[in-house]
Amino acid sequence: MLYGIEWRPQYSEFDFSIKNPSLYEYDNFDIDVSTDLMIDELKQKDANIASCVTAPLNEPPRVIIQNLSNTSAPAAIGRFGEGDKEYRIRCDKLPSDSQIDFFAATSNPGAPRQAVKWFALKGSFQTSGRNRDVRIFQCNMGEHCPRVR
Repeated sequence: MLYGIEWRPQYSEFDFSIKNPSLYEYDNFDIDVSTDLMIDELKQKDANIASCVTAPLNEPPRVIIQNLSNTSAPAAIGRFGEGDKEYRIRCDKLPSDSQIDFFAATSNPGAPRQAVKWFALKGSFQTSGRNRDVRIFQCNMGEHCPRVR
């Protein structure tokens, strides 16, 4: 178990941080995170600074399986795939001059275990009563990527 994620052999680690370097608090911080791999689970590492909620952006497709020779039998509903390409992070507040660290389990179904090559962020927040947008397009891992307005 890592940061509340039940670890599986096919998972790779994906660590990233979100910083607020400004003198002002960010309110209603709401972003979507995506990578070149599936994000199976995403958790906040430490909730001492701010408490954020993470969830898959889109529920994976569900498959309905029914035995057509016995229509009185209930249909079985199963998930197609384990993860999602995008996860949503929602924080009521992101304090000034702070950093929140996140940890994700990623995988590439049907392929050998591999590391995340790039990630992207898009979303919005408010600061000093003004709405702001944030966009980071395919930032390569290990790079510092400034937001695009």
